[in-house]
Amino acid sequence: MDRRRWKTVGLALAAGVLVVTATPAQALPAEPPPGPVQGLTVAEASARSALERRAAQIEPGLRAGLGDRFGGSWIDDGGRLVVATTDAADVARLTAAGVRATVVARSQASLDAIMDRLDRTRPIDQAVRVWYVEPRTNSVVVLAADTAKGEAFVRAAGVDRAAVRVEPTTERPLPRSDDVRGGDPIVFNGSTRCAVGFTVMRGTTEQGFITAGHCATTGSRVNDPRSTPARPLGTVLGSTFPTQDFAYVKLVPGRPGSGLIGRAPHREVLIKGHGQVPAGSVICTYTLDRDWRCGRVQQLNATVNLPNGVLHGLTRTDICLMPGASGAPYVAVDWDKKTGQALGTASLGSGTCQSGGSSFFQPIARPLATYGVTLITTPAP
Repeated sequence: MDRRRWKTVGLALAAGVLVVTATPAQALPAEPPPGPVQGLTVAEASARSALERRAAQIEPGLRAGLGDRFGGSWIDDGGRLVVATTDAADVARLTAAGVRATVVARSQASLDAIMDRLDRTRPIDQAVRVWYVEPRTNSVVVLAADTAKGEAFVRAAGVDRAAVRVEPTTERPLPRSDDVRGGDPIVFNGSTRCAVGFTVMRGTTEQGFITAGHCATTGSRVNDPRSTPARPLGTVLGSTFPTQDFAYVKLVPGRPGSGLIGRAPHREVLIKGHGQVPAGSVICTYTLDRDWRCGRVQQLNATVNLPNGVLHGLTRTDICLMPGASGAPYVAVDWDKKTGQALGTASLGSGTCQSGGSSFFQPIARPLATYGVTLITTPAP
């Protein structure tokens, strides 16, 4: 144990970064994922946002301090940061750091290694739908419409069966690009309907935006359907799907990009950067027809098995996704400042907003790096 690293973390906390009541370490199993909070209001999301922002600031330092003993982290139902370790000797230090500690059997690295084996396993039956690391139960979860086929998938991967939970599911994540449902709608080649994600700059003059890759192929023309007839908006210069799910659209001259998300009469949020938040965090997405909708991050780095390929590295949420909303932005919002951090763009949806649904988004970091673009963080002139 490098005590100097823990001392550094403690000094940062003493400066007022986070004050959370700690509870004793718990034996396995860890707590189950929280129930859905679909329909979370903006006020409810705002009440938790400050605490979660502070938790996100200190989590990297705690992770580094634990090293290979780090067993994952998440935000619990009360908005508290929970940090897992494989060594009970770390509990006192974590508690002193002001977080809730829990002792688990497996490290995050060992669970990530299982994910890697599953990701490389072929063939994959279409009954196997989603797999991801679930830090709250210290396991890898495989969701399958047919659990026998899910078990066969796990056996073929040759991983530690005790570390994997195969669970039945009725989820069938599929691209949602069939219908017009909201704000900043876009139409590809006159028919496929999706949404603008985040506007970006390439170099000093070229502007564009990131959206879902499954919406269109490279070279497709993009129109704005809010006018009659629909006005040209841009051209797809790059598209990736499957494996990842993102595309870059270059805007036509005279259509400047804005760092704002949301339109009157809805709240406007100015994007100030991008990042990633822990599982359990409250996040929001925006579409013009449904206003802001908020919920929780359920899992990070999920892999989804589709009929035409496999998608890797998606974030799973309990926010429903309407048809036509593929590409819509997911944001960590500071409602007091009316600013936000870009998280990713809508990729897949399962279920409905009436009966309860879920969605997956493509984290924004990969398309930014792939196309060499940066987020626009100011309103359009």
